[in-house]
Amino acid sequence: MATNSFSSSELEVHKILEKPMGEKLQKFKVKMTLPFNVYCEHCGFCMGKGNRFEAAKEEAGWETLFDIPIWRFKINCYSCSAPFAIKNDPGRYDYVIEFGATSVPKKVNI
Repeated sequence: MATNSFSSSELEVHKILEKPMGEKLQKFKVKMTLPFNVYCEHCGFCMGKGNRFEAAKEEAGWETLFDIPIWRFKINCYSCSAPFAIKNDPGRYDYVIEFGATSVPKKVNI
């Protein structure tokens, strides 16, 4: 029996992908490079660090300590065009994958 219920993470993804028209006007198209290697969760294609993409940039919130804006970048996979999103993390000086992709583990030289 099929149900039309979503898990909490799927609901968050749908909220991010389907925003009201007023909020869609706040998006910017930017060219950016990937800050790290990622795998697409839909097709498994590996996109390397430094690949250039055209991304939709939108405001995702504010860091409360220093009032720094947090930006979300929505990108489509090269291979299957499935969307994935990353956002900046000012506390760690890095980026975080929100949905649609997984990071490639770094090699450890021993």
